[in-house]
Amino acid sequence: MSNKNDLKGEWNYQGKRYILSYNKNIPREKEDILLTPEELIEEITTHDRKILLSIKEGNVKKDYLNLLSSVKKNLERGEIVGTKEALIRKFKKRDYHLENLRKTRYNILDNSYMAVVEASQALLLINGAQIISPRNLIEALKKKGKRKVSIKKAKKVITVFKDYEHGKIKLPSGKELDKIIRYAKEYYTEVKSLI
Repeated sequence: MSNKNDLKGEWNYQGKRYILSYNKNIPREKEDILLTPEELIEEITTHDRKILLSIKEGNVKKDYLNLLSSVKKNLERGEIVGTKEALIRKFKKRDYHLENLRKTRYNILDNSYMAVVEASQALLLINGAQIISPRNLIEALKKKGKRKVSIKKAKKVITVFKDYEHGKIKLPSGKELDKIIRYAKEYYTEVKSLI
């Protein structure tokens, strides 16, 4: 014997009626598809395309467990792995992550450049020079700076940054940035020891 409380959900898709119930003896038509909530969850976790599509594009009539509406929302958001929507979401996230990576690489280059420029200006100030613009920094270091400082490292960092800034080169790769970071750290350490 069944009662109406046995029905946990119902939806229609392409002329078929899907019924969600724990009671396998619930009254239904021959062509109706009956699933228990556990079976539905199993179909979702195994990525049954027919079931997922029926929920996404179907007309949900009853959803007493809020299971169908949750699945439908998650499908539309692309949060169920293995669906077309999840792949689209991944591609959108990929673009976001690539942009973040580019920004991070730029920040590394900029921070390395600023470390070299500020260290050079500090060294020049201590040696009696006035603050020099970055484009004249290398020449000023050669004239008034200490010879113990590796000007080649400073020049490399400044040149790479300025070349990128003026569009002469692309943003350096991770490997090239590692070298720039190393040059900037070594140069900064050398200047710090002299100040």
